[in-house]
Amino acid sequence: MTKMLSEWFGKTPPPVDPFPDWVGTLQGAEFESYFLKLMSEHHSEGIDLSVKCAEQAKHPELKDLCAKMTDEERAERKQMRDMACAWFQTCS
Repeated sequence: MTKMLSEWFGKTPPPVDPFPDWVGTLQGAEFESYFLKLMSEHHSEGIDLSVKCAEQAKHPELKDLCAKMTDEERAERKQMRDMACAWFQTCS
C-alpha cells in the first residue's frame, strides 16, 4: 500500500507504532492477554477502514486489496479473540 500511495499520489505515510512503550515491561500471561486485546482492537479498526476503502476506492487494484484485507482482518481478529477466550477467559 505504501508503494501505491507513493506512485499514485507522491506521498509516503509516517511510521506508526501501535504499541505503547510500557507494553515492553509486561511479561508472560499479562503480556499475552494485553497483546491479544490490543491487536484485536487494531484489527477491528482495520476492518472498518478496509470496508470503507473497498466501497470508496477508485483504483481497481486498491478496491480488490481492501476487499481481501477485510476478510483477512476478520479471520485474524476471530483467531485472537478465540485465543483470549480460551486462555484468559476474556471472551467478547
